[in-house]
Amino acid sequence: MDTLHRWNFVLGTLHLVQGLFMYVLPWLEYGNTATFNLPVTSLFTNWDDGYPVQVKGLITSINLVRWCACFALLSAAAHYTIILNFDEYTNQLARGMNRFRWYEYSLSSSLIIMLLFMVWGNFDFVQLSGVFLINALMCYFGDLFEIINEGKSVAEIDWTAFVYGSLAGAVTWILIWT
Repeated sequence: MDTLHRWNFVLGTLHLVQGLFMYVLPWLEYGNTATFNLPVTSLFTNWDDGYPVQVKGLITSINLVRWCACFALLSAAAHYTIILNFDEYTNQLARGMNRFRWYEYSLSSSLIIMLLFMVWGNFDFVQLSGVFLINALMCYFGDLFEIINEGKSVAEIDWTAFVYGSLAGAVTWILIWT
């Protein structure tokens, strides 16, 4: 367990350094890091002509490099959270669980899937929020799978949460591919 504790510290520190470096990179104006921005849009209702017309409008723009840095910073936070709660972490591992990962994955993988969604040309705030939430729910189904199957033999495993999580995860990729 000492090795595991040490690796969490080392990897947390590497993720922290990487995340901070990526976060400040656009301010250094290295390459196109400062200008690689993606829009976040939404549909707004315009009543100017007496009837409702939906008009696309810009909410904000995000710097892709900075938001990718958030992934590394979330990973660093997860490693340090494990260090701060190491007894609970090792108790869970002894029971065949790792609930810490599902909370971290619910944020980091949802962020990445949202950014991929944007790189593929989907900028609508409602769609981005939806794909983030659906992906987070997929991760929470993974957590539920571990909770309901704790201590069970392979023959006793209830796969329901896994199936629901897989369906939720498939939705995000189907949306990206369409």
